[in-house]
Amino acid sequence: MMVETELNKFESQRLVIDRLRISDFAVINGIMNSEGFIKYIGDRNIRSDEDSKAYIAKTLENNNIQYWIVRQKPELTPVGMVSFVKRDFLPHHDIGYAFLPEYTGKGFAYEATAALLQRVLLNYENKPVLAFPNKDNIRSVHLIEKMGFEHTGEIEREGKLLQLYEINAAQFAKKAIGS
Repeated sequence: MMVETELNKFESQRLVIDRLRISDFAVINGIMNSEGFIKYIGDRNIRSDEDSKAYIAKTLENNNIQYWIVRQKPELTPVGMVSFVKRDFLPHHDIGYAFLPEYTGKGFAYEATAALLQRVLLNYENKPVLAFPNKDNIRSVHLIEKMGFEHTGEIEREGKLLQLYEINAAQFAKKAIGS
């Protein structure tokens, strides 16, 4: 399922979030070569600008993968990315995020992911959205739980034990209004 076109670009209080483009190769290269990305998500073997451009091109061709680049206002400095992906090994789409190291711990991941999740849940036929952080990535697990995702189990992928979380529109709305 493709997310509706109104999700090509949207904003939150401090961020502009727009669809990934080939011209975003530098930020993708930086994110995917960061220590945290390699440790908690995995090494994607992106070592050059050309590798990054090829990865983006492949991603843009796949209707099951959607990435957005997160830019800080007002300068529109790229700080990270958020994603909405349908994986073969999961029953529903998952939401994800990754940020350049110098922009972590500033609330950008929560703000961008919540903005994407709000829009996705409005357009996603009331199906759950999943998240599966590495169990050792305490910051990511905390963020997912803070957003209102409920822990539903564990899965093992690529030799890593991942926590499986789920949220639906009703749960997200309840969390958003503070109930």
